[in-house]
Amino acid sequence: MPGSEPEWLGHVNASVLKIKLAMAVIRISSIALLSTFIEAGNLEGRLLSLVSFKLLQRLMQAFLKPGRDLLADYAPGRKIA
Repeated sequence: MPGSEPEWLGHVNASVLKIKLAMAVIRISSIALLSTFIEAGNLEGRLLSLVSFKLLQRLMQAFLKPGRDLLADYAPGRKIA
């Protein structure tokens, strides 16, 4: 249907949406990590390490995905506008 897309969709590209989604996942993971640390007295050290590692992994993904997209924009064979 013509005109069925929201007007903001023309201003947002896939890279911006990926970044926003990654940041939302990081926020949720950070809250889960905070609640885990609040209950740290009742938990094992391995569980705390695992939850911390998962947050670190999501942070790395959030920073590496936009860089990968940026590199793909300048890949050989593509013309730079």
